[in-house]
Amino acid sequence: MPNRTSRRNSRMSRFASWAVGACLFWLFLAVPTGVDGQSIQLGITGGWASTSQVSDGGKRGREGYMAGLVSRLTISDLLALQVEAQRVERGFGHRGSPGPGGLHQTYIEVPVLLVASLPSKWERTSPELQVGVSASQERSCEAWIPGLRNHGSSQAVPTPSGSHPDLCPYYRNRRGDIGVVLGGGVSIDVGRSLVNVSLRYNRGTKAVRESDLFPDMYNRAVVLGVSGLLPLWSRGG
Repeated sequence: MPNRTSRRNSRMSRFASWAVGACLFWLFLAVPTGVDGQSIQLGITGGWASTSQVSDGGKRGREGYMAGLVSRLTISDLLALQVEAQRVERGFGHRGSPGPGGLHQTYIEVPVLLVASLPSKWERTSPELQVGVSASQERSCEAWIPGLRNHGSSQAVPTPSGSHPDLCPYYRNRRGDIGVVLGGGVSIDVGRSLVNVSLRYNRGTKAVRESDLFPDMYNRAVVLGVSGLLPLWSRGG
């Protein structure tokens, strides 16, 4: 029988599917409208990611980096669509740390966000609300397991120290994920370019580990990012 975490994440996964459709709808609706002031900007993004893998039995986490490309379609003065492609570190634990070991993963992640500008008394500074979804796929995985126990038995599997990519399935058996993203930020106009600072929470909806022996495990992440964007195209305004 599915546990509470599984049922909750199943509902979040359905919401994520609807949110993807809504973002695509806005994208195809906005481009042909011909409203002055629409623009497309392209740039780079990077920052810090605090990730954890959680289950009904608790959570384990690590800190890593995020880096990639970002594009923004400005639909109006109040609304924009932002699409990013990022390389993100996830997992838990650290090399050489005591305890059960660690799992170091890198993901390629594509967030699709609706960005709503909020009122501001500063002319070149605009607070923002960001909401959307992200699709991610694991690109690499390494496991550090000082004393791996074989499916709950009392006998530990002897493993040499170091990285063991072949043992990653012990910790996870799904490489893809769909997340729901909620956050905020501030955009600052600097000449023709745009600098954006954002803080987001990404809640994974697909269990990265499904097992009859252990609780299902899900990705969670808090990401602090800084982006710089340059104009690529604009209409009127």
